[in-house]
Amino acid sequence: FGSRNLLGSSFHNGIDLGNSYGTSIYASDGGTVTYSGWMSGYGYLIIIDHGNGYVTYYGHNSSLLVSVGEHVHKGQQVARMGSTGVSSGNHCDFRIQLNGTFLNPLNYL
Repeated sequence: FGSRNLLGSSFHNGIDLGNSYGTSIYASDGGTVTYSGWMSGYGYLIIIDHGNGYVTYYGHNSSLLVSVGEHVHKGQQVARMGSTGVSSGNHCDFRIQLNGTFLNPLNYL
């Protein structure tokens, strides 16, 4: 989370959690899936609205296991790790928003 010098200087609004291709990705909390599909640099992306101002993003997946409108519970598998979109290896780009502002996920893990 923060400034980085990859592909030019940029600010990264999330953290990258690396692991093997196909590793299970789980919802950090319960909520409703508001996006499940391909989105530009994110590749295959899941977005979950937790209904309390918090929204979480799970990007660069190899496959998606939930659909828009589906209610998910905390700890439910929602995707499998991959390297889709703008990515240099298998990882999950995990982001947290509160009322539209990205927060450092490390403060919540």
